[in-house]
Amino acid sequence: MTAYDYLAKHYDQWMDHDAYLTWIEWIKAQLKSRNLTGIKILELCCGTGRVTLPLAREGYSIWAVDRSEEMLAVAQQKSADLITRIKWIQSDMLTLTLKERFDAVLCINDGINYLDDFEALKTYFKVCHQHLKPSGLLIFDWSSPYKLKTILGDKTIAETHEESAFIWENHYTDDGVQEFEFHIFEKCPNGQYNRFVEYHRQISFTIDQIELASKGLFTIEHMVGDHYAEISENDQRFYTVMRKETP
Repeated sequence: MTAYDYLAKHYDQWMDHDAYLTWIEWIKAQLKSRNLTGIKILELCCGTGRVTLPLAREGYSIWAVDRSEEMLAVAQQKSADLITRIKWIQSDMLTLTLKERFDAVLCINDGINYLDDFEALKTYFKVCHQHLKPSGLLIFDWSSPYKLKTILGDKTIAETHEESAFIWENHYTDDGVQEFEFHIFEKCPNGQYNRFVEYHRQISFTIDQIELASKGLFTIEHMVGDHYAEISENDQRFYTVMRKETP
């Protein structure tokens, strides 16, 4: 079972609701401060639409991309009232080739952490550049090396819910790779539980790597750390706004 094949069903229940609320407000603030309202957005790694739907309800037109069929199925079930504002697309973001060009590209909640290596990071920036209009915005975040190594490290996290539970085992390697095992338990009508296992792999990138991979394609307009404040060495997440360099 690959990443998000089964986790998709439980994603909305298990993920941090407050985090998504703050991410959405930050994105809206970045767009509105630049007078970008009612624009066309390309969202990469859209998942179950936790960012997509609120922005669509604000009047934005969004083409939402994810490689997981299961995550997109959950998103589509929630978006019947937004059929004219959202176009759902199943694709790996690194091989995306749309004819449309967008005012902004989003990639929120660890999307780039799932890239395999630095070469894939460079491809990510090239794809974003190709799909943006001149001077378009790229808005994304990523979990920091500090978070993967120190906060998650080789720790195990577990949660129980009324009808489900999970055990999340982390394995950090010397080359900076974080391997996750999600053990998912779902309660059956007879009171017993079915168990499913998913495997995830993440790496993180330094700010220097982000700057190098995007060089010649984007100019950094805004970069902050935790709580959208000035960057510090122990930040767990970085938030970035870049402007496409022409052509």
